[in-house]
Amino acid sequence: MNDTTSNSTKAILPKPTRASTTKTYYLIRLDGPLSSPETVRVAGGLPTLPETFTDESNPDDEDSDLDSNYENPQQTPTRFCRIDNITKDKTLAWLSSNPPPAAEHSDWRPLIIKDARAHKDLSSVSAYPTLGVDTTLPQHRLHSISPDQDLSLRPTQNEYPVWYFFYGTLADPDVLRRVLELPDDSLITYHSARLTTCGDRRYKALVDFTTADNGDAGLTRKNDTTSVIEGKTYLVQNREEEDNLRVYETDLYEVVRCAIELEMNGEVKLVKGLTFRFTGIADD
Repeated sequence: MNDTTSNSTKAILPKPTRASTTKTYYLIRLDGPLSSPETVRVAGGLPTLPETFTDESNPDDEDSDLDSNYENPQQTPTRFCRIDNITKDKTLAWLSSNPPPAAEHSDWRPLIIKDARAHKDLSSVSAYPTLGVDTTLPQHRLHSISPDQDLSLRPTQNEYPVWYFFYGTLADPDVLRRVLELPDDSLITYHSARLTTCGDRRYKALVDFTTADNGDAGLTRKNDTTSVIEGKTYLVQNREEEDNLRVYETDLYEVVRCAIELEMNGEVKLVKGLTFRFTGIADD
């Protein structure tokens, strides 16, 4: 006996995946019974509303950010919520327990797309994540929860413009123009810069990748626990530019806070910025 009868009475839902110890992020389209961020919050058991954004591109276009086919005949802007794998499984379980009415959503099923961008989740109540800093240690506790009073909270999650430190292919102006979708004759303003870190194993992966990818990004080791890496800084103007960078780096990397020694107008100053850190296991 096939499932034709049961399919006519409730929507077809994908099965929840097994729980994973590594977070993976997804974009879930807001439509049908999941038409609002509040519904996704309830279904996924979230304490606050999930991050929501609108994609105005046509998924049939080559330049679309969406890597999935779905019907959108009016080519209207599509809204998505960003959720992790745990929330995704809870949402699918909630839908199985609360199937949408057949008369309204007989052919409906949730559209869930893997978010392959570099992960960015800068805490508003701690310095996490900061390159080379274990924010759980007492000496790194905050003096204030105000970004204006405690620079450990800078940059904030949605702060623009923001300095980014590049140490590999993004330090090539031709590559950066292509990633940011800028005209070929546009001027890319870089500043020479360096990072110093102590004892961050994942930072060693960042350094290893830099050395392999870009011979111009030099690595200097002060001692067994401290490293200095030379690179370039670029002032990212807005979220659109940042999203292009996150797509380019992929979810093998995460965005982390860092302190950058920036050379500008013949002077060196320390600025708070961001960089991409490799999230895998580095080779020795």
